[in-house]
Amino acid sequence: MPKVNLPLVPLEERDRRWTLIRQGMQEEDLDALFIWGSNRSWGVGLANLRYVTHMGCREGVAIYPLEGNPKCFTSNPHHYQPYNFFTSVQNWVDDIQPMTGTEPIVEALHSMGLAGAKIGVVDHVGALSHHSLPYWPFKKIQEELPQAHFVDATSLLEKIRMIKSPVEIEFLKEAGKIGMKMLDRMIASSREGVNERVVYGDMMRELVVNGGEDYAMNLFTTGSAVDSEEQHLLHGKEVPNTPVDRVLKKGDLVMTEFHANYGGYLVGIEDTISVGEPPPQVREIHKVCVEVFQNGVDSMRPGKTLRQVVDAFRAPVKKAGMDYIECGIHGHGMSSPEFPSCVYSSDSDHQGLSGAGFLSMELQEGMVFGTNIDVLDPSWRPDVGVMLGDTIWVSKDGPRQLCGIPLEWAVV
Repeated sequence: MPKVNLPLVPLEERDRRWTLIRQGMQEEDLDALFIWGSNRSWGVGLANLRYVTHMGCREGVAIYPLEGNPKCFTSNPHHYQPYNFFTSVQNWVDDIQPMTGTEPIVEALHSMGLAGAKIGVVDHVGALSHHSLPYWPFKKIQEELPQAHFVDATSLLEKIRMIKSPVEIEFLKEAGKIGMKMLDRMIASSREGVNERVVYGDMMRELVVNGGEDYAMNLFTTGSAVDSEEQHLLHGKEVPNTPVDRVLKKGDLVMTEFHANYGGYLVGIEDTISVGEPPPQVREIHKVCVEVFQNGVDSMRPGKTLRQVVDAFRAPVKKAGMDYIECGIHGHGMSSPEFPSCVYSSDSDHQGLSGAGFLSMELQEGMVFGTNIDVLDPSWRPDVGVMLGDTIWVSKDGPRQLCGIPLEWAVV
């Protein structure tokens, strides 16, 4: 079949992953993995499926046996004419069938000798998500395979994914280059009289034309740092399907947290700029954010515990008498956030993001983290703050920025 000019992860990387996965399966006494992926949360729900099969589809299922080749199901029958498109964009798997309900999946499990097997179920959890396996289809599969024993094996994949290979680091570096083009475009486009839609659209154009995928989160907000109206300028807000019709004016802040996606690998960037000179209090908050970034990133070295790193990020905020919405790190790679994560307080009710239970985990060479720095000064305003963040590779030589965000305040 013809090969489409898309980023291709080499077969050597597939073999490395499959070896690690099967070692984990043997340790858990699993006969197979049942992996269900979807494009929920900007494609985050595809991470585990894509990690194993190299398929960046909208939704799919992979039956991955302890021995032998996986069987995959994805897309609609008409997408298979005149041939299966997914065989032309990757060379990892070739047994790919249409996604036409649960019957073919059940038949495949029978034909693979798995009707009475111990099967590890993998969807996607990460740090922000909850289990996303669709209830009714999976219930039907369980009913059709009453002798099979299904167990949750999502963590098996997500822990393996923590340590990035040299190939993955190179993909993330490419994503970092695209991310910086997006940030540069945001700064260039943010001018008095320009509609917020235009700035957002310019950023997304940079993502696509420079080789990125449009599975990418972009939290984006603008607002006044001088008016008394209630703002949402503490953290970039989720765009409600589309940016709003708001024209930038003097005194505005433009705030973003976005991902750049190259070949399924995501970097995260956070930044805040101003249209005209901001209030001095904003400058002071930004100075603290820079200190947080430098202090925290410098601590991100192999052997440091997650607790030590998070404390290093938060110390300058406490010293300055300020507060934060998020201040810490979370795993980054084929999705965001990945495991492990600690961006809220360790005693927060948001346990999915708190890092509770693994703060003693040591950073290892090859881990990649996004930094989340969203600081405010509650003695000034409770509705205005500053965001700053990059994606950091924990290398053997110390922390390395994969994007290289500027630490100087940008006035446009």
